[in-house]
Amino acid sequence: MLYIKAVQTYNTTVRQFPQNLTAKVLGMEPRPQFTVENEKAVSTAPKVEF
Repeated sequence: MLYIKAVQTYNTTVRQFPQNLTAKVLGMEPRPQFTVENEKAVSTAPKVEF
């Protein structure tokens, strides 16, 4: 969750005026948000046997 918030803040800063002028000079581009390829596999809990 912290990563998603950090990327959102970074992308907002890179796109806002006048920061976008500095960002373009420095080669800063918006970053993609975190995504999961197989969300169903991640949402199911692993089976544990004792």
